[in-house]
Amino acid sequence: MTNPGYAHAETRALLVGAWQFQSKLIMDLVGPENDLAAMEALIRGQGASDVTVLRNDGVSRTTVETALHALGLRSRPGDWIFLYYTGHGALAEAAVKGTRDGDTDQFLPLPGFDPDVKDAERFIVDKDFYTWLSLYVPKGVQVLMMADTCHSGTLHRSVDPRAMGMTPRLTLGARNVELGSRPAPRFASVLASGDAAPVSATRDDLPNLYYISAARDDQIAWENALPVEGAPTRGFLTWSFEQGVTTARADGKGMAADQDGDGILSIGELGAYLNVQVRMLSGQRQESNTVIPPGREGTV
Repeated sequence: MTNPGYAHAETRALLVGAWQFQSKLIMDLVGPENDLAAMEALIRGQGASDVTVLRNDGVSRTTVETALHALGLRSRPGDWIFLYYTGHGALAEAAVKGTRDGDTDQFLPLPGFDPDVKDAERFIVDKDFYTWLSLYVPKGVQVLMMADTCHSGTLHRSVDPRAMGMTPRLTLGARNVELGSRPAPRFASVLASGDAAPVSATRDDLPNLYYISAARDDQIAWENALPVEGAPTRGFLTWSFEQGVTTARADGKGMAADQDGDGILSIGELGAYLNVQVRMLSGQRQESNTVIPPGREGTV
């Protein structure tokens, strides 16, 4: 991920996973524990030394926001930040309806989440991530954000969980959830005052954000024991990502996700590879999505 135009560019990462929820409504998961370990090994193997990992009881609105803010303070132009989440995802009634996002919010229910309590520490909405990234990540720092959750298309219904033995990364089903109020950003912007653009309600795509979701907004994401002997339960997106960048093409020319075999993996190639793999693994029940800033599909 290092930009060759910057001699001392670094890759930094915030990896977040939740699989134990202490809830009667939200079932525990198996895959995120394995996903998180795999992604930490992968990102460190790619040369990242500045890696923050949050898991289970250590995951809350405050800990995620604080870690992202700290990462932004340490980042310099040319750096990459890899922001990764594995766990449950769900939909809630939007506080403001009629926007480009529609009438629902995509959100992450965190450990201890209870829809009747409305504790803002126990959930993060897509708009929170957008605001934090726009305030806390300096211009010139590129962000690759990846969410292996249900309804993650713009985090940026129910299907029989017995199908194919897979487990959905969603448990709230058709229940209408209202999240209640959320606090304002806890930290001041790290951007210089002249560089800080106001965060608008329309939320135009951030020019430095590359986003990979496990599923469309109207889909759930799955986990399952994957088709390799002895393989543990994994999320389909995370497994595909790992395989795409760590295994070789059949002809030995580059990584599996390097579609043209030129030895260089672009974001566009990675997104296309992930979409095919996720659809295949899920039996066409799940479709990953990659959002790339216009004109930057060839970014390495």
